[in-house]
Amino acid sequence: MAVSLGNGVSFSVAGGYQFEIIIAVIIILGIFRGIAGRKYTPFRVLRTPFIYMVFTLLAVFLTSIPNTYAQLMIILLPVGIPLGLRFGMDVKFFTKNGLLYYRRSRSILLIWAAALISRVSLELFSFKSLLAIIVFNAILSFITGMLLGEAVHILKTKKEAYIQSETAPTDSTGRV
Repeated sequence: MAVSLGNGVSFSVAGGYQFEIIIAVIIILGIFRGIAGRKYTPFRVLRTPFIYMVFTLLAVFLTSIPNTYAQLMIILLPVGIPLGLRFGMDVKFFTKNGLLYYRRSRSILLIWAAALISRVSLELFSFKSLLAIIVFNAILSFITGMLLGEAVHILKTKKEAYIQSETAPTDSTGRV
């Protein structure tokens, strides 16, 4: 099947790998942005783990494993949150051009990417070991929970910093 994108450019879906390539590009860009730093907004902080959670759910539920195992793996999402809160301490805030930015934890982003790549590789190479699929889905779910925990930590840290700046003692000129 070929789709014309205009200007004589066509996009063929015959190989089946285009979707995976698009997802890989999105993930790679997300990792680089997370490590380099992103402008802080609560929406941005929550958007990334939400997108990764969607990818995780797709990886878990669009596989050939029984639904019971898939549902058990989703339970690992909240289990990863406390560890994500801990790794969230690696998040760094900084200002650039007067705007607040943050850098995500490299560890969590790279571990999640490795888990997703491993999990997708099982499908691409038709590796049909039920145990391997269950293990990689479980790891992916757990690490996605870590991403959610990290996002909670980022939001909480920003809120605490804001509260501290509002209650910081100032002198008569308004300086801290």
